[in-house]
Amino acid sequence: MTIEDRDCKLCNGTGVRTILGETHVCRACGGSGRRPAPDEAGLEEACRGRGGRLRSTRPRDDRAYYVWRMARVRAGVDERIPVLAALLVYGDPFRPELDALAERLAVAHLGGA
Repeated sequence: MTIEDRDCKLCNGTGVRTILGETHVCRACGGSGRRPAPDEAGLEEACRGRGGRLRSTRPRDDRAYYVWRMARVRAGVDERIPVLAALLVYGDPFRPELDALAERLAVAHLGGA
């Protein structure tokens, strides 16, 4: 555990969730109760396609997908509501940092915000 880790917001740092009376391992943190800080350079690289622009297809990583999708929405490229992207990072304590990265990518790569 490092200083950059934060408690998972989905399970409140316990690593488990109780749903309808049944206890389950938290899907967001994998049962550790903590989430590691995002690697912003790695996320930006995962969102980048040919020619240094934002890729046209979805990245595989959930955090990268969220950043990529929100950047496209903020730049006006996608007009659909990013429900799946929000669900994939639900409970992530670093969501404000992911939003800030998406904003920077929207401005830098697509000229919008």
